[in-house]
Amino acid sequence: MLNWFNMIRVFIFILFSFHFLEAQDKGKMFLPKPKYESLFKTVPPISDKDPKWVHLLYSESPNYFDIQREYNKYYRYRVFEKNTHTQNFKHFSIIIRNEDYLKEDGTVHISEKKQDQFKTSNQSNEGIYTSHGENSDKWVSIGPFIHTKDTYVDYKGHYTVSQHVNIYTIAQSKSNPNIIYAGGETGGLYKSTDKALTWTPVADDFDLNLSRNIQTIEIHPSNENIVYFSNIRGQLLKTEDGGNAWSEIYFLHDNYIEGIIVSENDDNLLLIAGSKGLYRTTDGGNTWSTILNEKCWDIKQRINDPNTIFVSKNNPIKNITEIYKSIDGGISFQLKDSGWFNPIGGSAVKDGGARIGLTNADPNRVYVLLLGNEVSYDIDYGYIGVYRSDDAGETWYTPYDGNND
Repeated sequence: MLNWFNMIRVFIFILFSFHFLEAQDKGKMFLPKPKYESLFKTVPPISDKDPKWVHLLYSESPNYFDIQREYNKYYRYRVFEKNTHTQNFKHFSIIIRNEDYLKEDGTVHISEKKQDQFKTSNQSNEGIYTSHGENSDKWVSIGPFIHTKDTYVDYKGHYTVSQHVNIYTIAQSKSNPNIIYAGGETGGLYKSTDKALTWTPVADDFDLNLSRNIQTIEIHPSNENIVYFSNIRGQLLKTEDGGNAWSEIYFLHDNYIEGIIVSENDDNLLLIAGSKGLYRTTDGGNTWSTILNEKCWDIKQRINDPNTIFVSKNNPIKNITEIYKSIDGGISFQLKDSGWFNPIGGSAVKDGGARIGLTNADPNRVYVLLLGNEVSYDIDYGYIGVYRSDDAGETWYTPYDGNND
């Protein structure tokens, strides 16, 4: 019979053995030397125990067809888990197909000229993450860095996934830039009075169900105490005291409100764009009129001209999003499609919506990020392109940077 001392020695030996075997199982680590490093976001160390597709991905003579075949084979009977390698493969696939680097036999070739352009581009982009346009003032991530984990059960069995809360919308007060509101998926509505250094939940005391799944927030342009927010239930709520008390001024079931406008000329004039159309009120929300019936993804007022309004709206025939413009404060809208996207065959596979961006530097300039699948997700990845107008939405084009890609 073993005494306590010998039992402890055996236990320690077993633990050491498991640790040694686990270390051995990870294999020998080394840094790969891919033929084109510019095709990856980062080149991480890999192990000789890593899957074959990983080794092929970072090889000195990559063949896309071989990589894809081994990738599909590896995940055929395994639960997919997103990691640096899978993200690199996605990034790699998008670039070589969009830039015509993929040859008929699956090999990848980039000319020396294009490689030099890659290096120049990477050097010039080193300081792009700035908040005021200065390279010394770079953006810094403040979290969250740790995600919660949960276990799901489906036909594949049990598996663990990371969980987080998506921040759906952020709004900063024009009249008082220190005030910021943020709302998220199941995360409630939060307010900061010190430019996001600290946050306080608001609306929780009003009704927990109403302050969950915040879709969009709008702060009155000249009164920081008047704020509107919408939730996933299709409700529009308003506060006149900076978030202490809230009241419902609109409700339409399952109308997911994507954008809110408060006129700078008239406090009682509001427009809301949502999944069931565009709605307008001239009495602060007591009565509403329907302006557009199809799904609307976004709405913006022109800089320095509240009577001019842009709306991104679904075209159910083409199955894409188009831009409509109003010059009478939202009473009527006209389609502005000169130079706009036209899908192959007259109709796209999926409409992914569009977001509108304006700039104080030029009231005539409008940007639109257009999403969707013209052919299929495998080809489009949900992205159509960025469209730009320099004449307040009358005509559109896709910006070109002159590098022949």
